[in-house]
Amino acid sequence: TTFVEISPHPVLTMPVTAILDDVGVTGHTLGSLRRGDDDPTRLLTNLATAHAIGLPVDLTKVLAEAGTVPLPTYAFDRGRFWPTKAELAGADEAPSGVDSAFWAAVEREDLAALAELTAQDATDSLERLGAALPVLASWRRQQRERSTLDDLRYRPVWQPYTGTPVSFLSGDWWVVADERHAGEGEAAVAELTRRGADVRLVLLPEELTDRAAVAAHLAAATGDGDGGRAPADGVLSLLALADGAVDDTQPVPPFLARSLALVQALGDLDVAAPLWCVTRGAAGTTRGGTVDRPEQSLLWGLGRVVALEHPERWGGLVDVPATLDDHGWDLLCAALAGLDGEDQVAVDGATILVRRLVRAPGGTPAADEPDHSGTALVTGGTGALGAEVARWLAARGAEHLLLVSRRGADAPGAADLVRELTGAGTRVTVAACDVADRAALAKLLAEVPADGPPSAVVHAAGALEDGVLDG
Repeated sequence: TTFVEISPHPVLTMPVTAILDDVGVTGHTLGSLRRGDDDPTRLLTNLATAHAIGLPVDLTKVLAEAGTVPLPTYAFDRGRFWPTKAELAGADEAPSGVDSAFWAAVEREDLAALAELTAQDATDSLERLGAALPVLASWRRQQRERSTLDDLRYRPVWQPYTGTPVSFLSGDWWVVADERHAGEGEAAVAELTRRGADVRLVLLPEELTDRAAVAAHLAAATGDGDGGRAPADGVLSLLALADGAVDDTQPVPPFLARSLALVQALGDLDVAAPLWCVTRGAAGTTRGGTVDRPEQSLLWGLGRVVALEHPERWGGLVDVPATLDDHGWDLLCAALAGLDGEDQVAVDGATILVRRLVRAPGGTPAADEPDHSGTALVTGGTGALGAEVARWLAARGAEHLLLVSRRGADAPGAADLVRELTGAGTRVTVAACDVADRAALAKLLAEVPADGPPSAVVHAAGALEDGVLDG
């Protein structure tokens, strides 16, 4: 019912309109260009007309270079009032007054009240009811506990962004990249410039991991020649894209240490521009939640802390695929331009995804108790958490507990813990080993008896060294 005439001047729109009228069809006819009119203006006018009559016209691509400003929209609440299936099911299952009284009596284990509610007065009936009451009460308590836990259980998911992204990026931007991977930075500069930004590239040498050194390098690289600095409306960090596989000899990946130094250095230089950090294949946006570069996901932990401690100069985190085509760069720039305050974003094919917390489905108890034969290794096993885990395992029939801590048997309370666990019928070995020492841990595992190989590992070792990012 809609016809578009592709021509330098509309000559068929009038006859088509007449035919539609003759057959009683409500339709529309549009031209493309018109003789004597300015071509871009006429084309945009016809596209706007198509949009006005309800056709799905994507004006964002057409207007990407026009420097448009979105008009403020009305703040609709977007409330939904249709009942969901879950709500309807819950309404059908709402407990009656009798049900409530019954379960209240069960929870109190009040046999007299329960007998009255169920009209049980014969002796044998009361005996059967009394025997069943503890079982019912235990089941009821477990259901309440599980319901309470289910109310606390959430999981992160990725959902498509429902707004209209605009890829035009204005203002002055710094792109910070690893000097060894200058190509990454140069590509970003070219693409951001194409989309309207004025971009300055800062290549960070590999050896710079100290905040003072990074600050000095930033100041020198962004100098305007008159003793001042070039302005920045945004900072884009590509540092996470530089490192390859995780180096097991380093406790902290270099890109993470340098990203922290960058956050600190920008604060030291009083740069208030929002910082955006890019990762590649680290967000787990696939259906199974798997990630291609799990080491880069560390930056998502750091970034969420920056967002809490320095919201005034934080932009967000953007995960991108292995390769970015032209449309992918459009979406990345749209994220940098701002998506209604979204600060955890992923570019996934032709879509922008945003991170959300949703209620997780309720957990179901395991059908069978796990097998606790063999050796259960508990790191930090003589500490407060490790000792609780050891008691839990011993109560469930663990055959052999290997409790590992830095001080081993010399740890405070270790001897008392061993006596307690041994008294419960569990064989216990306490070993001194720093689990951060890979070679020492491998040696310890090699010494586990072959007739009782490791069947479970609980990692409860840790050192608390908390503080704020600026420190």
